[in-house]
Amino acid sequence: MWFPGTSQLGVSQFPRYLTIFKSDKEEDYEPKTGCLRWMNKFSRYHNKLLMKELKKLRKLHPGVTIIYADNYGAAMEIFLSPEQYGIEDPLVACCGGGGPYGVSPTTNCGSGEYTVCNNPEKYGSWDGFHPSEAAYRAIAMGLLRGAYTQPSIASIPSSCPQLAELGSSVEPKRLYDF
Repeated sequence: MWFPGTSQLGVSQFPRYLTIFKSDKEEDYEPKTGCLRWMNKFSRYHNKLLMKELKKLRKLHPGVTIIYADNYGAAMEIFLSPEQYGIEDPLVACCGGGGPYGVSPTTNCGSGEYTVCNNPEKYGSWDGFHPSEAAYRAIAMGLLRGAYTQPSIASIPSSCPQLAELGSSVEPKRLYDF
């Protein structure tokens, strides 16, 4: 069974949140990523509680493989090294109403006077709420290679043999501390 943790609410697929909860205080943002600290702290807290519950489930059902998918960590890679994934604007939506994050409080992608970027693969978000295809690809590769799953999906004997072709990183990456 696969249990996904939540991504960074403070940025990731939610540039609209960066617009809605905009702050004039520099300390409200994470310096390396530009994410809202308090929202990402909430995401990490949620994931910590989820992992505690999954630990209990593993004890109750030892014959079941229960995998925690660290979407937060996998997505954070995009914001720490966007160039590695061909993304130039990880904090900006491709489709929306403009503004510093490509979205506005009054215009949505697909309604009103919205704009669409020329190169969606260069953006981290499609519409301010959903990751772009490039971001989804980066997150999926982090999860499928096993670097952001506990236990590592690549280390499970019954996992898909095609995953071996992707390469694996059995040692999970940790970009943040709970």
